[in-house]
Amino acid sequence: MAYYANVYEVNRVYGGDEEGGWWVTTYTPRESRKFNTKLRARIALEKMLQERLKVKPEYGLYSVNYNGGVFSGSVEDKEAEFSPKGPIHYE
Repeated sequence: MAYYANVYEVNRVYGGDEEGGWWVTTYTPRESRKFNTKLRARIALEKMLQERLKVKPEYGLYSVNYNGGVFSGSVEDKEAEFSPKGPIHYE
């Protein structure tokens, strides 16, 4: 089995007043590396995130001035993919 160390950039997307004013958190893949063991993937993920976290974003994720720079990572059984998938609909 393969394990992937995946790093995502986190963002907040606003649906607009005309759609009910909803917000959704998106995860954009920034880096993905394949490993044979979960332990190696975890170690690599820590190093990958440490590199990204050296530069602090000017504004936080929930600020209207946010322009990127918040990262999240996880060890998964597949390569990193954009989330959420497909068009977003407010119900």
